[in-house]
Amino acid sequence: MKELIGKQIEKIFINDAKNILVFETYDNERLAFCAAGKCCNTVWFNNINGIRSIRGFEGERVFNILSRGLVLDVEHKGWTKLDDGDYEVLESCVVTIRTNKGYIDLEVRNSHNGYYGGNIENYNENGTEKLKVVDEDF
Repeated sequence: MKELIGKQIEKIFINDAKNILVFETYDNERLAFCAAGKCCNTVWFNNINGIRSIRGFEGERVFNILSRGLVLDVEHKGWTKLDDGDYEVLESCVVTIRTNKGYIDLEVRNSHNGYYGGNIENYNENGTEKLKVVDEDF
């Protein structure tokens, strides 16, 4: 998510499945990210702290980002096990986005069988077809 550094973020959109976040900049650029994993796991954006919801959109999926804060840094804090059951592992990762007006914490969760990890992929690097899919999800 380092692609956000130097951008002035105005909004975040999240799809119903909670696995795609789209950051919209003040200049109307869209940067899309997907919580992704391999076989036998599910990865999703679980929680977003430091922003407030804007009402009036289906499911309150649009958020105001600290009054157009300029992104200064993005820190990925690594995965932490929350639960380690017999057949399923639940992990959490926090990504902190620091702006000149404060910070946002994104919590990403990963549920898997003990062999697979999750990650955040940049949709913008994967071609226009995936971005078209992102637009259709919102």
